[in-house]
Amino acid sequence: MNEMKKGEKRPLLRRLKEGGGLTATAFALVIMLIVQCVVIGLNEGSFLGLFPKLLTAWLNILRNNTYTGVIALGMCLVVVSGGIDLSVGSMTCAIGAVIMYLLDGQTGLFAAIGLRGVPAYLLAVVAALVVGLVLGEINGALVAYGRIPPFIVTLGTMKIFRSVTQELTRQFNPVVPDGCKKIASLRIGGQVILPILYWLLLVIIMHVVFTRVPFGKRVVAVGTNERAARFSGIDVKALKRR
Repeated sequence: MNEMKKGEKRPLLRRLKEGGGLTATAFALVIMLIVQCVVIGLNEGSFLGLFPKLLTAWLNILRNNTYTGVIALGMCLVVVSGGIDLSVGSMTCAIGAVIMYLLDGQTGLFAAIGLRGVPAYLLAVVAALVVGLVLGEINGALVAYGRIPPFIVTLGTMKIFRSVTQELTRQFNPVVPDGCKKIASLRIGGQVILPILYWLLLVIIMHVVFTRVPFGKRVVAVGTNERAARFSGIDVKALKRR
């Protein structure tokens, strides 16, 4: 293919491709914004009530997708390192079941021992992190030391985690304490934005990890060239196990 002459305009798709993923994402958001403006404006009959409704629509979209966004941030570490994890959904389900078992206002473990309120919520979060760490260690150990492809490992653990969770919670109808609901559903300025703020905070943390923390740089190195990373002194097995 002949190279384009100097000053000749390049096709839009090619320019978006050369601009990278961030440019393409920004272009898609602009298109979505234009479409939403037109649709909301037509439904309103005028553009006077456009911006409040547009803000509400975007907040609803962000809030409804923060669950997927938080999981995606964790998956970044796996994908950037050259792996894949199919069990994240089942793992999240299992962790949620553990939290509900602890916090259930009627038959939960914390209610049985008289532990309620903020201390119970904090301990439940700690327990969720521990359970997630243990399940993640199982996947990592099988990949790093069992030398099983991550696709096969996580496909198997996906079924195991979900099946065990479903079996243990078959007759379980948890009642979430009202105080616990406020962790995510507390209204600020009339809008439920706490899940969005949590996600943004995690985005900043992940950015710092990948750009400032040695661990994040080692993850990128392993995903870029595992053999070169091993020769440079990085413990690839220990990194994948994490």
